Amino acid sequence: MVEFPRCYFNLTSSDSSKVQLHVFVDTSETAYAAVAYFRIATENSTEVVLVCSKTKVAPLRPISIPRMELLGTVLGSRLGNSVAKAHELKIESTHYWSDSKTVLLWLLGDPKAYKQFVMFRVGEIQESTDVSSWKYVPSKQNIPDLATKWSQQPDFNPSSPWFTGPTFLNQSPDLWPSNQLPPAKDSDAELRQNNEIKQQLAVHIFEKDPIVNYRRFSKWERLFSCMAYVNRFINLVSGKRLTGTSIKQTRLNANLDEVPYLTKSELLWGQLILYHLAQSQTFSLEYRLLSDNPHFILPKSSSLRSMSPFIDEDKTIRMRGRLEKMTLVSNTSKNPIIMPKAHYITALIVDWYHRKFKHANHETVINEIFQTYHIPGLRTLFRTIRSQCQTCKVQRARPSPPEMGSLPTARLSPYTRPFSYVGVDFFGPFLVTVGRRTEKRYGVVFTCLTCRAIHVEVGHSLTMNSCVIVIRNFIARRGYPIQFFSDNGTNLKAAEKELREAYDQINFSGIQTEFTTPHTTWEFIPPGSPHMGGAWERMVRSIKTTLYQIISPDTKMTDEKLNNLLVEVESIVNSRPLTYLSLDTAEQEAHTPNHFLLGSTSGNKPPGVFEETDRYVRSSWRHSQLLADKFWKRWVAEVLPTLTRRTNWFDKTKPIEEGDVVIIIDPSPRLCWPKGVVVKAVLAKDGQVRSAIVRTASGEYHRQAAKIAVLDVRREDKGAGVAE
Repeated sequence: MVEFPRCYFNLTSSDSSKVQLHVFVDTSETAYAAVAYFRIATENSTEVVLVCSKTKVAPLRPISIPRMELLGTVLGSRLGNSVAKAHELKIESTHYWSDSKTVLLWLLGDPKAYKQFVMFRVGEIQESTDVSSWKYVPSKQNIPDLATKWSQQPDFNPSSPWFTGPTFLNQSPDLWPSNQLPPAKDSDAELRQNNEIKQQLAVHIFEKDPIVNYRRFSKWERLFSCMAYVNRFINLVSGKRLTGTSIKQTRLNANLDEVPYLTKSELLWGQLILYHLAQSQTFSLEYRLLSDNPHFILPKSSSLRSMSPFIDEDKTIRMRGRLEKMTLVSNTSKNPIIMPKAHYITALIVDWYHRKFKHANHETVINEIFQTYHIPGLRTLFRTIRSQCQTCKVQRARPSPPEMGSLPTARLSPYTRPFSYVGVDFFGPFLVTVGRRTEKRYGVVFTCLTCRAIHVEVGHSLTMNSCVIVIRNFIARRGYPIQFFSDNGTNLKAAEKELREAYDQINFSGIQTEFTTPHTTWEFIPPGSPHMGGAWERMVRSIKTTLYQIISPDTKMTDEKLNNLLVEVESIVNSRPLTYLSLDTAEQEAHTPNHFLLGSTSGNKPPGVFEETDRYVRSSWRHSQLLADKFWKRWVAEVLPTLTRRTNWFDKTKPIEEGDVVIIIDPSPRLCWPKGVVVKAVLAKDGQVRSAIVRTASGEYHRQAAKIAVLDVRREDKGAGVAE
């Protein structure tokens, strides 16, 4: 039986001691182990005590001794961190000891330079410990050697080295083993292939800043033209200086008018120098190897190996094709220029082809680029360029309407008088004969937003006085509504040009003032939002469909015939079913708007049998209320459920914000849609932004969100997200 003292400190208290943690690691072919000790030092004495140890057997799959030593080093680093976290002692310093020269040299290097097995474990040790805390200890003084070697009679004496630690820990740190590493023979065995070549080349390869910052340009033609102008200036100044002429005299004597434009050779030079710049920055190793030896076989790790690259007389890397014997094909098609995918200059070239073919004909663009350049992943790069093209963003811009809102109170008000909530709209015009002349008349439809009944009046003109008369006629026959709804005259769906032109003459503010009372209000929907007035817009269509089955749009009538015709159409439309009628299961007729107005579908119920008691007004009134409640109960049970489901705009979208750059969707061609900036986002009662005020070059417009497309105008570098 082996006994251990409970306390680490026998000589002094922990408060006056300097505590160090020492972890020793060792490995053999069969196991690897780590042992941790506390070195407790005071002014007069030093004590070393065992904290814990951990041993593991070697993996079943044989691995090299240096890799086994690395596994032991990982075990030691983890053990040291566990001991430090498990104790509340103030540990002054931590020291790790290993007799593996190879592993200690690996810890001083870059993990990326080694193979995968070594790279991961060296990286873990460098992250979890301080590399300077790892020291070399001779194998004879390394205590874990007792746990990794087979022994017939292990020594469990409390005074054995396993419990007391190596003897040098009781001495001054000056007498500890030297930290100078002897040379290790196996330290380079785990290096990646061609790593030495890369390190040697890295000493000689350096990048010079180009004479022109190419990232300041957004178009390929401007970039290589600028390079050509700079080259012309340098050559001109250099040539004058060689003859002893000053720069000032050079500017005076240079006759640039002889060549007012760039020549073909100058433009070609500008392109070639940019090809060279992109290739040298991305393929620096390949460029160096091929420049020194044109027949050099690139390593397998090179991305250009499969392209059989070579450097032509213009110092440009090209792909060696298989069409050398083809005489009818240009040299560029035989040996296309290799351009790196992840480079800004390559992105500018692809963007130039994209603009050349007018942001369309995408397969043609791919084919044209393929004839001159070899770009790995060309289609992916081309899709990236298209997604960042501002012109394409504008062409692809689509409105993102918010989630369809809840129905307003006007659509959900049962047990109220018909026409309590009314939508007003105009349609027409119609030609009528008055004596020997022809005049225009307009139809005015009043739609009950709850029971969907309509009332049609004839307007003699679109002046304010005529509109007031029509509305007063409606009020005299149907009673005062609680609320009027209408558009403001600029969003009519009517196709007649005359109605659009004449509608501008209506003074809607005057009408609103005339009919806004303590009991009645007038509300306008935003311009360009016909879906907000769909309840009455759909009734206009139903009226026209029925009307034009009787007459043609150009039929001339008298006022009397027109008035009679519109009343007949009103009766027909009010007889339409509000719900689907199943012939197999229906027990009674379908619910119609006429049930609320006339008590039946067509109002031709046979008169009832009356008695003497019917003369009492109170009983008659209660009977009328009973019938009205019956119709409303059917409306709630049959019509209301059909209004629950959303038919469009199901998803929640990002709301329009103030400052967004947008385009307004108009009936005009897309290229004529006005662009502007949102100056105010209008919140609806449910907190959603359903309309906004947009400032354009021609003024401010109030439009609904379904007619506004937000543009993505953030500036993104071409080829962004890829390294050069």
